[in-house]
Amino acid sequence: MIPATYTLKLNNLLIAILIVISTQHFFVYRASQVINIQLFDLILLMYFVTFFRSMLVIHVDSWLKLFVSMLFFQFVHNIFFSGDSLFVIKELVQGIELLIFYIILHKFFSNQNNLNKVIDYVFYGLCLLSFIVVMRYFIPIDYGGAANEGLSFRNYLKRSSVINMLIPIIIFSIYYFKNINYSKKKRILVFFIVILSSYLGVASESRTFLMLLLIICLGYLFNKKRIVLVTTLLIGILSITFIIYQDNISNKYTSEYAEKVSQTVEYITNDKPFNPHGYKELMIIELPSNRQRLHYLKLIYHTGKNNLFFGIGLKQLQGITNVHGNLFIFFVSYGFFHLLLFLALILNIYSASKRELKAFPSSLNLMKHYYLFYAIVAIFFVGGGTFPLLPFLIAAALIKSKNEQRYSDSNNYYSIVSSA
Repeated sequence: MIPATYTLKLNNLLIAILIVISTQHFFVYRASQVINIQLFDLILLMYFVTFFRSMLVIHVDSWLKLFVSMLFFQFVHNIFFSGDSLFVIKELVQGIELLIFYIILHKFFSNQNNLNKVIDYVFYGLCLLSFIVVMRYFIPIDYGGAANEGLSFRNYLKRSSVINMLIPIIIFSIYYFKNINYSKKKRILVFFIVILSSYLGVASESRTFLMLLLIICLGYLFNKKRIVLVTTLLIGILSITFIIYQDNISNKYTSEYAEKVSQTVEYITNDKPFNPHGYKELMIIELPSNRQRLHYLKLIYHTGKNNLFFGIGLKQLQGITNVHGNLFIFFVSYGFFHLLLFLALILNIYSASKRELKAFPSSLNLMKHYYLFYAIVAIFFVGGGTFPLLPFLIAAALIKSKNEQRYSDSNNYYSIVSSA
């Protein structure tokens, strides 16, 4: 018989490993067009098989119902729009994986001791992984993957996806700074780790990282009166600036941006069908990444015009383009109805987080709220698929597990065993 303390430590360690791995794509086995197994999928399967019995009692709340409804909508939609049974099964399996991941996190985050241990394991695990990844640039280590010779440090950081590890490090540090259970030496260590992580994030010039920093800085605006005050001041400053420099702004726009804006809007809204390589018609836009993002707006525009309610199907989207941001992918793939479900999912967890933060303004709840901000930024700006949804599920499990502790009702618990 396995000792309870050993099982508990193994639980916490496996959960931490899942979260750390969710920041990176590590392939364990790959056979082209046959099987792609990522380390995250392997650990999740291992956890599910090993600790299946402990997961038989789950808490069903409004957020979980919305999430299951969204997955069911996707499943039915794929059946009718894909015409490919293997694709339907693959997407269903990925959806079930997301559901299992949330249930695992939700269950074990409800215990404060487990949560503290998981945060510690994840924080130092991400720090170690980030250190190894960064050091590989200065001391090349041959462990496979793309070579980094000739890459600038900025390009290497973005290519290595170190940003996905740095942001959670900075967010978890919020919990350490104000927690009375942590020593002064530990806080100093965390402070230097955060400074280094912030430097690496800025050095990489990641738009996702800079957007998150902006949102965190705007945390001052959590008060409605402050929102009105700051918004009024900004409008006033911008208005005065425009009046004073009206001619200069007008000349700048006319000389550098007017033609670009006109051609881009004409390209997006014309009747020509979307072409995966149509971005070549937008050569007036210098940066290739900006050119392609604007090019994908044409697909979004045509989908809204011709397939507003049900989209064109995820399989069709995967075959023609790579739209950035799950919000846009869900709209193009599944249409307006599915997008409403997804937005309701975000609004539900955001409202729960705001209520918890207002009722109990602790460093832990503030950390959870910022993790949700990170998840929303990832949903809007990071490339699509399962990967950008993982931070959202982590944030939802963090927030909802706390709500369960404070507001749980025994009538809301359902045992899968008893209902079988």
